[in-house]
Amino acid sequence: MAIYHSDDEAFCDVTPEIARNALTALLGDNEFRVSERNRRFLAFVVSETLAGRANRIKAYSIAVDVFGRKDDFDAGSDPIVRIEATRLRNALASYYQNAGIGAPIQIVIPPGSYVPEFKAVAGIPRRTTSIDLAGMPPSSAAAARTPRVTILIEHHAERDDPFGRRHGELLSAAIVSCLAGHHYRVVVVPPPERRAAARAINDLLDKPRAVFALDVSVFRLAAGRRYHWTVVDLETGEIKASEVIDREDHEEPTGRILDELASRAAKFVTTVLASGVA
Repeated sequence: MAIYHSDDEAFCDVTPEIARNALTALLGDNEFRVSERNRRFLAFVVSETLAGRANRIKAYSIAVDVFGRKDDFDAGSDPIVRIEATRLRNALASYYQNAGIGAPIQIVIPPGSYVPEFKAVAGIPRRTTSIDLAGMPPSSAAAARTPRVTILIEHHAERDDPFGRRHGELLSAAIVSCLAGHHYRVVVVPPPERRAAARAINDLLDKPRAVFALDVSVFRLAAGRRYHWTVVDLETGEIKASEVIDREDHEEPTGRILDELASRAAKFVTTVLASGVA
């Protein structure tokens, strides 16, 4: 049984029965916004883990058993599992930051792995703000659990660079995963073809909480890519900080590069907001 641990949180043991009940509750919650095949994805990896077959959870088995790919599936040429895993991590992170914030058990799929971990939280999950909810009046405790800061993540790339657009989408989703557990509400701005969903984002701007934008851009260079992110205060329009990373093309796996960049971007934005948000 894989159990998630943290240095500053106390967790209890998670039995297979508790983990199965957590999965059932999660899949039965309409607020868990994920595609049907990613529901099957999650159910498959949890079931295999609880059955003691975590070592069987590979891209190949997921592609064949969950996504119906043929027996000659090659993860190197077909990134379907990696892409859907990123979307699933994104959905899990968003759910536990919002509708599922009070869930006693959180199911986590760590970056770089498809084997789930089960995070048992005593009471309401605590955030990295280290706010102690014990002994607080109910109204104060509820306010402390409500994210005061919303981060809107939007990615950009050149129109004739589909590779850059895909990189931006995957990088944005990876940043969401890296921000999971922080005391922020994180929303990815949908691309133009899915802007109907943007109505929900407009509602955020009317709420009495700070809203910041994390603008992520991917540009082509002669021998690689330039990744640029900027933190903007949407209330004042002030650019809080920005950072540029140039990466040369090489044979390092794309997923590893994106995870590294996402971790750096998440650390960048949390550092900026920690120094600039009271």
